Amino acid sequence: MLVQIERRDAVPNLPPLTEREIALKKVYVGLRKVGGLFYSGHAYGTLRRWVWSTLLPERILNRWRPYRQGECNRCGMCCKIVLHCPFLQEDDQQTACRIYTSTRHVPPPCLSYPFDPADLADVQRAIAPAICPFTFTGQPEYPTIGGALKAELRQGIARQLARIRQS
Repeated sequence: MLVQIERRDAVPNLPPLTEREIALKKVYVGLRKVGGLFYSGHAYGTLRRWVWSTLLPERILNRWRPYRQGECNRCGMCCKIVLHCPFLQEDDQQTACRIYTSTRHVPPPCLSYPFDPADLADVQRAIAPAICPFTFTGQPEYPTIGGALKAELRQGIARQLARIRQS
């Protein structure tokens, strides 16, 4: 059962994790999420988020960023959908993510969530009836990843042809 925790302005003072703790927790999360592919539809969204946020160029991944409204209220609900993330620390008053005590280890999906409306809808379905405070208003010229990648390729080819013509 997911429970919304009210936002608090004070972030708890978290002790930093050691490199070993981070590595072990990341292996645990990875294995649980791969295992989740067999029993949870949300696991596919999780895999999508990780692949896109790791492989896509910033300008394509963040093409929806200007249209995103709202901010994270640190409820931690997106961290408890398929599994309870081992980096999430919570008590009765507040939640916090321990991975942010070592910023070089922050997983790309955590930094870019939600990167498009499909990403938000996937999480919203899983946490309903609670509501994630993020919304999207408007859309970029190329709203789909495929369309954005095609546009990038066309622009790259046009730049190459222009250089060839100048030579």
